[in-house]
Amino acid sequence: MYYLINYIDREKLELCLNTYIFKNKQICESDIVEVHNRIMMTFSNNMFRRRIQTSDKKLIDENIEDIFDGILKFLISLNNI
Repeated sequence: MYYLINYIDREKLELCLNTYIFKNKQICESDIVEVHNRIMMTFSNNMFRRRIQTSDKKLIDENIEDIFDGILKFLISLNNI
């Protein structure tokens, strides 16, 4: 997601979020703020962070903190869609 942030079609993303997340009764998150908060909790999890930092599957060579911050800022920017 991080490396695609500048290329996302926001209208299509809004449709996907509404269809697959917000209107899905099996998913607790009902708006983008709740999605942001859930992802922020995940990014704050020490086990998750260790696994990400030690993964041999890291596809982009950027600081993990910058990636997490970029994703969270992008999600907040979607609050207007």
